[in-house]
Amino acid sequence: TNEKPTEYIVSGGTGTFNKNWASEWTYTTSDTNPAGLKLITTNRAGNMQGSEDEMHLYSGTAMSSPYRLQVSLPYQITGYSFKYSNDKNDGKTITIDEATYNVTSEVQTINVTGLATQETDFTLAGENNKVTVTDFKVYIKKLPSVTFNYKYTYDGLEKTEEIVAVVGD
Repeated sequence: TNEKPTEYIVSGGTGTFNKNWASEWTYTTSDTNPAGLKLITTNRAGNMQGSEDEMHLYSGTAMSSPYRLQVSLPYQITGYSFKYSNDKNDGKTITIDEATYNVTSEVQTINVTGLATQETDFTLAGENNKVTVTDFKVYIKKLPSVTFNYKYTYDGLEKTEEIVAVVGD
């Protein structure tokens, strides 16, 4: 289908963190989060915080923190963009695939397009100082799909599993 992607905003005000120094942020603005949008640190380090309109990302004590945007089937991330800066010119970088971007006190923009995936990664490296991320937008579309409820008995208990099948694009 040619369904236009939906824009989701990633910030402290649009989601919840799993703890104060978080390793996971989950989108919670609407009544539901059907796409299951999350931002996680794949090393599970608590390197995230945020405020109403911002995300505060850190490289952590390892001075390198891998971040992952992820959604659940039948949804796909088609792209994302954000503005970023920090108040120290300390050589910090953001790497996406083979491209590396320097983080400075000047606000810059990263725009990633042409994706069709359930997860996409970037890495923040350098001194463990806050990188302020604003206007963080993730573009998500729903793939054509069907959902089955599979009922079975296991160990004397009746169980139901939901199975989502993508049926082409």
